[in-house]
Amino acid sequence: AGSRKRYTRCDAKILRRQDRTGQDRTGQDRNRCGLENCQDICWKEYLIKDVADILSGRDIYERERIEGNTPYVTATALNNGIGYFVSNTNETLEADCLYMDNTTNIYLFCNEMFRRGKKRIGFIGECMHCTSFYERYMAYRNVMYLLNLPCPDEYCIIKNKEGLRNPSYADYREYLAECIKKLEQLPDVFICANDFVALDVMKVLKELGYSVPEDVYLCGFDDSPESKIITPSLTTIHIHSQIMGFSAVHLLMSRINEPSLNYRTIHTETSLIYRESTEN
Repeated sequence: AGSRKRYTRCDAKILRRQDRTGQDRTGQDRNRCGLENCQDICWKEYLIKDVADILSGRDIYERERIEGNTPYVTATALNNGIGYFVSNTNETLEADCLYMDNTTNIYLFCNEMFRRGKKRIGFIGECMHCTSFYERYMAYRNVMYLLNLPCPDEYCIIKNKEGLRNPSYADYREYLAECIKKLEQLPDVFICANDFVALDVMKVLKELGYSVPEDVYLCGFDDSPESKIITPSLTTIHIHSQIMGFSAVHLLMSRINEPSLNYRTIHTETSLIYRESTEN
């Protein structure tokens, strides 16, 4: 069971399970541990690493979570520790990783919007979809904090249509429309997790009677071919494919030459490109 204390995954302590009021909930979970009577047991704290292997792995989204007996260590609003019991398999990635820089140009873009007086900035994109989406969302959150600007929840449209295991593109656009309709006022700017999210947002905004960039600015990520030909053309962040290709070969060759090297994560340079969707 989890503890309400703050601790790291490696040094997490197992304590008696309590709820927010401090009431003992151990008995409620006795079926999980196979015990008939927990009252006569002498409880003591111990480290997870003393009794089990702790494996890192990808986040398991709520819609993917399969109930089971394996403790899933995570951080929730109420608890830093074992948040759920699952039966999902661990998909730890032990490999060299290559990403584009998902942070720098989001910082630059938000600072430029702030300089222009655009202080209501939102983010659209399923932030737990992949590492890049997550990094872009966290870059947005961090720069808003540094600029002392608010991040209202309603301006962060970061999920997908609920109740569906594999939402379609149409489902996602319907979700976007529902979220945007609930807004009392549009933000000045929406940063989108990638260009295709931005294109979906642009389509939904048009259907709702809004205009880009007159009513709201849009910025994408990837510099896809579509971003250049859409009307209005899309401000975006360009990924240098040649640099990524070179870096991938370098990682591969160095791994072949030195198989025992520690695993590495590399981020390659990106470039901010202003276009018509932000009146450039």
